[in-house]
Formats: sequence, C-alpha cells, structure tokens
Amino acid sequence: MQHNTHILKPKSFFKYDVQLLIITVLLCTAGLAYLASSLNLSTENTYWNELQKQFVVGIVGGGGLAWIFAKTDYHFWTENKDKIIRISFAMLGFVAFFSFLTWFRSSADDKQLLINWFNWMPIRPYIANGAVRWIEFPFGLPNIQPSEFAKLTTLIYFAGYFGKNYRNGFSWMNIKKPLWAFAISAILILMQPDLGTVAIIFAILMSAMLVAKVPVNILKKIFVIGLLVGIFSVIFTPYRLLRLLSVIQVDEKSAQVEGIQKALYRGGLWGRGYGASMKIDAQIYEASTDSIIAVIAEETGFVGTFAFLILYAWLFYRGMQIANEATDLEGKMLATGIVVWIGAQVFLNVCGMTGMIPMKGLPLPFVSKGGTAIVINLISIGILLNISSQKGNQFRS
Repeated sequence: MQHNTHILKPKSFFKYDVQLLIITVLLCTAGLAYLASSLNLSTENTYWNELQKQFVVGIVGGGGLAWIFAKTDYHFWTENKDKIIRISFAMLGFVAFFSFLTWFRSSADDKQLLINWFNWMPIRPYIANGAVRWIEFPFGLPNIQPSEFAKLTTLIYFAGYFGKNYRNGFSWMNIKKPLWAFAISAILILMQPDLGTVAIIFAILMSAMLVAKVPVNILKKIFVIGLLVGIFSVIFTPYRLLRLLSVIQVDEKSAQVEGIQKALYRGGLWGRGYGASMKIDAQIYEASTDSIIAVIAEETGFVGTFAFLILYAWLFYRGMQIANEATDLEGKMLATGIVVWIGAQVFLNVCGMTGMIPMKGLPLPFVSKGGTAIVINLISIGILLNISSQKGNQFRS
C-alpha cells in the first residue's frame, strides 16, 4: 500500500480534534504548576533549573514536536518503520551495554565510578538512582531515555507491519517479525533493568494486535508467554519480590506507600491548598517524579484529584473515538496503542503509589518531572491529532 507522505494541510484548525488539544493543554499546565509545588523545598538553584528544564525541553520542545507530528502524515512514520526501529535498537543497545557493565558493581557509588571512566566520550551513558537508563549529550543538550522512545517506535513498527500485511491474514509465521522486534526491545530494556516499561510496551502491542484482529488463540499464547516472563522476572529478582510483598504486608519496605497514603488522608475532601502539602515528610520519596500524585492529592483533596483524573479519562475517550474514526488499520492501531499506553501508565502510577498494586517507578504522563517522557507523550498526541485530521481523507492504494 502506497500513501502520500507529504505535510498535510487541514482545511482549518478545527480539522484537528480540539477536545484532545484542550485536554493536553490543561494537563501540561496543571502538571507544571504541581511540579513547581513539589519542588518548592529544593534549593533555589535546583528549583529554577528543574522547572526551566521541564518548561523549555518538555513543554515548549515537546509542544513544537507535537505540532510537527500533527502536520505530518502519520503514514510517513509507518512507511519508515524499519529505519525507526533500527535507531531505537541502537539507542537501547548503547544503554544496555553500559547497564550490563554495572551489574558487577554492588553499590551505587561503585556504579557511578565505573560510568565516570567513560566521560571522555562525546555521547555517553548517564546514571541516576543506581541505574543506567539515559544517554547524555554534549553542549548542554538534554539527556534522553531510550526506553521512552521504544514505546512509540515499537508501536509504529507494529502498525506499519500489520497495516501492510493484514490482507494475508495472521498466523505465527507471518507475525514473527514484529514479535522479534518486541522481544529484542524487551531484552534490551530488561537489562537496564526496567520491567515496568516492558509491561507498558506489552500492553500497547496487545491492544494494537486486538485492533488488527490477530486470532484470539495466538493472542492468548502471547499473553501467557508474557505473563510467565513477568512472573519469573519478579520471583528471581529480590527487590521486585519485595515490592509485591509490600502490597500484602505493611512493613518498612512499604514506607513510601505509607507516606503517600498519609498525604491522601491529610488532603481530605477539599485539600490543604496549593503549595501546602507536607513535602518535608521523608516517607514521600521522589515527590516531583513518581510520587507527584501525593502532592496533588494533599493540596487539592479528593475532589480536586478526582477532577484531575477525569482529564485522563476524557483523553482516553477522545483517543478511542479517534481510533474508531481512523481511515485505515495503521491509524487505528497507532491511536489505540497511544491511548492504552497513556491510560496504562496513569493506572500503574496511581494504583502503585497508593498501594493498590505493586509499586513501579513510572512517571505520571504530562505531569512528572522528566524531559524525555513528556516530549514523547506530546509527540504521541501530535500523531493522534494528525490521525484525527484525516477523517475525510482517502489514500490511493
């Protein structure tokens, strides 16, 4: 199937899904406000540096890229799926190599000393919280996290492959190529190690394959294999097993969850007011990243938090509407995968931080500190907007 791959020019601004655009602006605005609140006990230098980075790199940079992706026909990306997935493999492989080297160092300080040996490289690994998950660039360019890119690049590869081959029907033999692409990405990400991101990508791809109408018996086998891999990864990794046990029993290992639950109680129905959350509480770790929902809940209360989560539900609904109205399978798979990705990440973050499921360090989309994450989220919104703008378009095949 051949598609025009030029920059699209919708008849008017209103060819795009305006509701989706409004939701995204609201989430980014609220996110920046509550990030500022979560950082207000930092040093002045840290406060302004982190806030500026989130605004300039995340919102302005990500917003600019979202506009470019909204104007670019999404078929351009699916037609270049092979090049895109190779770039993703290269970035993941770079990080995985240095992650592997740190496996043999027991402490975070030892790992940092090892990574420091490679500071002479213009493009080098970056370590934070004892894990090598970032690539650092020279000249003050922002660091990037390849696993965040992998969520989108793997989805693009699947959409492009299935969109091209769906007429032949699906069997184990003719879907093995995209499954291998996922397996390679998953192995490289697990080497970091990062099981949570692999689980998100797995959910994205399962939803996309459901849209492509891959036979149910094949999907069941893929799901069982994925579930078994996840179970073994938890059982044979002590810190993951401790996270699972922290849901079952309350002890010192669930201190972070306890701290977040206390923040929820302090917030009550209406909250303590903007900036009034007790971030000095040592049990709320990573208040500006994984645990930012605790800041929102304490300052806005149940009512404000519920209203905030409604924005995500509204985004999910609009995204599924766009998927339903997409003109072809590629658009349907991309749109479905993107909204499942954002929805799953919100679910895992909120439920994990509040102790309903095992905790996993995943950022809250559009809100948590993290340049790569918000840029990729906004690029995905740009793709959704482009799909929404093509409802009446027909492509020659």
